[in-house]
Amino acid sequence: MLNWFMQGGAHAELLNLRGLTDGTSIAAAVTRYLSTSELTHTHSTIESHLYRRHSDAKSYMDHVFSTKSQQTLRRYERRLRELGPIEYSDVTEHTDIEVLADEFIDLEDRGWKGQQGVSVASYGHRDLVKGILLEAHRRNRLSLLTLRIAKKVIAARCVVLAKPGSFLFKLTYDESETYSKRSPGLLLELEAIRRMHSDGELLGHQVEWMDTCASPYSSIFGRSRSDALKVHRFLVARPRTIGAIMLAMLPHMLILRDALRTHGSQLVHRVKAWRTRRGGVRGAT
Repeated sequence: MLNWFMQGGAHAELLNLRGLTDGTSIAAAVTRYLSTSELTHTHSTIESHLYRRHSDAKSYMDHVFSTKSQQTLRRYERRLRELGPIEYSDVTEHTDIEVLADEFIDLEDRGWKGQQGVSVASYGHRDLVKGILLEAHRRNRLSLLTLRIAKKVIAARCVVLAKPGSFLFKLTYDESETYSKRSPGLLLELEAIRRMHSDGELLGHQVEWMDTCASPYSSIFGRSRSDALKVHRFLVARPRTIGAIMLAMLPHMLILRDALRTHGSQLVHRVKAWRTRRGGVRGAT
């Protein structure tokens, strides 16, 4: 691919290679190629979140949560049980995946992603996602763990199994105040961690780790991960092109951006204060 880009095969100035997990053959190959080629590039990394199986669930919990945090989470679960019977369940060979997939997609669409137009349903991808889930279930590679209260889904978590690993597709939960203040999303993660440490569970059978595929800023996965997962990003340009000029300017543009963010907000506050004072003087006169 990089040879193709170098020879001008792409009608683009920049090639954006992001999401390359550290320690993989692809990341190593890209790094090796760029170190010896004429291609201009920049390199940056972020930290995502990895769950790596411990000897047992208690060992994992003690590793990632303080005693006080575990007590708080148990309190959340008790408060959740006050609303009705709690049921955690994962898919089986008899699960109606079409119905469950619709519940999952609808739950996400009722939250902030639906409000901002970035949910599966908002993009018009319902049929596409349902098709993927159905095929993953047919191949015994789907986990769709749910948390229900009185049969109503209030949290759902979709994982694709790729033993000895697994990859999180989406976690969603009911964001109404009744449920959200009891942290159903985090409680579902705790149940998933317990199941990951059981060979008799779908999430734990021959599975040693899970890549959350999540933003480094995710509060839920940042709290419950066992390892930081380094992820690489390369921006690549051909030499002596507009793309190469853009990459050369990029560090200066980032410095300017940060300066504008810092001093721009200060300037806004000063202008507001000046207008307030002007208004007060006019009122006095």
